[in-house]
Amino acid sequence: MESSVNPKGNFLIGVLGIGLVLVALVLAMNSGSNSRPDRNTIDVTGSASVTAAPDQAELFVEIQVQEDTAERARSEAASRAQRVISALKDQGVKNDNIESLSINIYPLSDYDRETGQNKVYAYRASHLLKITTNDLDKAGKLLDTAISSGANTVQNIQFTLSNEKQREVNAEALEKATGEASAKAEAIAKSLRVRLGSIAKVSESNFNYIPYAYPMAAKAMEESYADTPIQPQSVEVSASIGIQYEIN
Repeated sequence: MESSVNPKGNFLIGVLGIGLVLVALVLAMNSGSNSRPDRNTIDVTGSASVTAAPDQAELFVEIQVQEDTAERARSEAASRAQRVISALKDQGVKNDNIESLSINIYPLSDYDRETGQNKVYAYRASHLLKITTNDLDKAGKLLDTAISSGANTVQNIQFTLSNEKQREVNAEALEKATGEASAKAEAIAKSLRVRLGSIAKVSESNFNYIPYAYPMAAKAMEESYADTPIQPQSVEVSASIGIQYEIN
């Protein structure tokens, strides 16, 4: 007697077998992961501040003019700005260290009661310059040069860190913050009678850099700064870092 073979039945049996094998593998993997409980950790944050002497000064001076037409105001402001820039270059300031931050022209008007409308009586033009120098001893001289050459408003004087020095101070602040975080973790572990394991995660949670702004209100300048020393003050850099330790 000849035996009959059902290809369709064999195929279904094969598919069912493969499915059972896959289910067994998934169950085994889940069982293995569940057998490893989550590790206990200690999370700490360290903060530190570092003060440093500035090595860069930024002077913000403005040229303001008022004329009866917009074109005259624009032309006069441009002429004065060019004189200021040329005088600064004569003092050794590089072209890259003189920036035009804003140039504005706007009308000045009064309300005319007879017509019920605003009447333009003049136009004001302004040109704001930023002067950067790494020679802090010349900050007062450069300010005096800008004023005597045509600038008539001092907006701000700011003492900052150059990019290179800022990186150095940043690294110092982060190192101190890390030391504080590590000390906290050791103290916590000791009080809990446990031992610190490996570091699971590190994150820099905050960084702050505060330049020192010279206390001066923006005002029209008539006096010379040649005989007025400008003393730079220290700037402050702070950093915070978070560290997660595993507990052995």
